[in-house]
Amino acid sequence: SSDLDCIFNGTTFIASNGSPISEIKKSIFFSTGSGTAIYSGSQDLTVLNCTIHNWGTGIATLLAVPENPLRELLPNIQNNIITACNTGILNNDVHALIQYNEFYNNPTNGNEGVTQSNIYSDPGFVDETNQDFRISFNSPAINAGNPDLNGNGQDWTVDTEDQDPDFTRLDI
Repeated sequence: SSDLDCIFNGTTFIASNGSPISEIKKSIFFSTGSGTAIYSGSQDLTVLNCTIHNWGTGIATLLAVPENPLRELLPNIQNNIITACNTGILNNDVHALIQYNEFYNNPTNGNEGVTQSNIYSDPGFVDETNQDFRISFNSPAINAGNPDLNGNGQDWTVDTEDQDPDFTRLDI
């Protein structure tokens, strides 16, 4: 996997079957309202802690053939902020793990997965107009990330891998 920490201004990230990069983390994707920020035909795409703003489609995971629901790898889309996209997530894999995301100002959120863990409110960017997509101190995304992101059965209160640097629950 690859731990990216990038800003994509109008550039689409494409991952496909056999791609050496199947994990996108801590990245910002912003555009002028068209195209797709992240596209994958791969069943093992992981998108964590990204901000996706002002695209036609935020994330598209489109598998060419129906997949086995017992397979080991699934699209994993967690702890992301997706705003001002025509469609937040376009996903045709009913087994995808899509949770703990924040959606705002998308006419269609799309296949947003486990809706009780998602947030549907203004993320409180510091300065959206000038592309400062850091979240402000009173953002609803603070301490709202997956409490057991690494999936080991221990939540953030006892597992430091599930904590922010300030020892609190992960932010979205």
